[in-house]
Amino acid sequence: MNTPPSNSPAFGNSASVSSDPEATPSSRGRLTASLCWLLEVAAITAVFAVAGSWPVPDTNEAHYLTKARHAADPAWCADDFFLSTGDAHVVFFKLVGPLAAARPLDEVAWIGRILGWLLLAIGMRQVATVILDREPGQSGWRRMLGHLLAAAVFSLLVRVTPASGEWVIGGFESKVFAWAGVLLATAAVAAGRFGWAWTACGAATAVHPVVGGWAVAEVACVAFWRLCVGVSRGIRGEPPPADEPAGNGLLLRSLLGLVVGTGLASLGVWPALVLSQGVDPAVVAEAARIQVVERLPHHLLPDRFQQTHVVAHLLTVGLAFVAWAAIKPSPRAGRLVGMMVASLAISATGLLLAAVRSYQPAAADQLLRFYWFRSADGIVPLAAAVLVVDWLRWGQKPAVLASCGLLLTTVAWDVGMQREHWPADEDAAVCRGDRHVDAVAWRDTCRWIRENTPEEAVFLTPRGAATFTWWAERAEVVSWKNMPQDPESVVAWRERIFDLFAPEGKNSLKDLERSTAELGEDQVREVAGVYGADYIVVPKKVLDKGGDPLPSDEQVHANDGYVVYRLR
Repeated sequence: MNTPPSNSPAFGNSASVSSDPEATPSSRGRLTASLCWLLEVAAITAVFAVAGSWPVPDTNEAHYLTKARHAADPAWCADDFFLSTGDAHVVFFKLVGPLAAARPLDEVAWIGRILGWLLLAIGMRQVATVILDREPGQSGWRRMLGHLLAAAVFSLLVRVTPASGEWVIGGFESKVFAWAGVLLATAAVAAGRFGWAWTACGAATAVHPVVGGWAVAEVACVAFWRLCVGVSRGIRGEPPPADEPAGNGLLLRSLLGLVVGTGLASLGVWPALVLSQGVDPAVVAEAARIQVVERLPHHLLPDRFQQTHVVAHLLTVGLAFVAWAAIKPSPRAGRLVGMMVASLAISATGLLLAAVRSYQPAAADQLLRFYWFRSADGIVPLAAAVLVVDWLRWGQKPAVLASCGLLLTTVAWDVGMQREHWPADEDAAVCRGDRHVDAVAWRDTCRWIRENTPEEAVFLTPRGAATFTWWAERAEVVSWKNMPQDPESVVAWRERIFDLFAPEGKNSLKDLERSTAELGEDQVREVAGVYGADYIVVPKKVLDKGGDPLPSDEQVHANDGYVVYRLR
């Protein structure tokens, strides 16, 4: 009679799972394993939902989902500058666009969030399984609790330790799905299944070339390291470890995975490369400078990172290495650490590029714009979370009990803190996309605009606005948040930002006004004529400080926070 393998998940006595007298123990074991998998994935999805359930739209959702809707329906906000620029994430927009054009964007955001958390949960569960379940004989409940605890620790660390501000668990955008692919690739690498790793990396690169591309580099580093170790072991005549995949088909599967992964990756990489083809090199260089120095230095230049986050990141690196040294030696854990070391090597290269930028700024900017620190922000917390939980299984009992107590207390505190941002009352909920505006008055203004202005109208909006197109469903001349991806549009974006918000004689993005109205009526009229703006939305604080910038008879709507003027 066949029996389930000793390391198969189980809920107590498998006989209680099925009442079919002809069911075999192996079929009951598979059923229990499937139920266990579903329960674990659902629980981990809930853990991620606790952290990511911010009011809609969350950071970048107004950026990605409006772009997706416009990609599927170009007539929607047809004259919006950002929406009309080139697309760097074509696969994401092709997949999401039809849904975004058919359903309200808030519904699309929640559908995408749940799907993203689910895929992240599957990837997280796979990583935890490969590392934590390598020893047979553990009870099903103990394994499940270990996986869930690792996911909770990862959720906490990935939010409080990213040096460059990268995030993994959050709103509906392409990199969430790319990170799900990276988690699956990391699990495959730890298990020694490089064919699956290449395929997962290819899928990640298809939806987000930067996130997936760095994962490809990390997998390649670990594959090369493993090849060197295997050759060295073969020369010495040593057999491979018991949990090391082997066999004549391993190389063939790896090559097949590499081919499939390359094909998938090309779907994302090629459209991104096309954006710069045929563009004047001077324009490409200027666009890179704008991205690195003026718009995104908090993600791209180490000296602009938040120091507390850098310290937390370095402490997490140390924690991961300490936990690795404390656990039972394992090739699987070693390959996981290899992925982390590769990500840190990429970050170190970014540090070097930033250090030499003063000597070769143009060349350095061309490279620094690829987010060299992003991958370690996700991989380091992942490795630390799983290795710490693994250590808790093998450490001395008093230390383990104390550590478990502290860890569970921290996780419980984190859950309690996250409850503060869960959306309950829609009218009272303030999304992170509206953190730089008077949120309630802003939504009321956008609602009035959507219901009372022509669909083809174009607006001048305040510099802090990031959700105008989302709420108002109208085009805007330019948005600080919505920077394009292609070089020519990046340069045009900067020009528009200066025309709308820079006082005369200023040439820095640090010296901008919050509204075009603060530059005077003549400047408002001029930019409205140049860019075809029909209305302007002015913060009430600007009026309180400098008076009415436009004739009062052109005022068409006002509330406690904003005033709307018709310009033509």
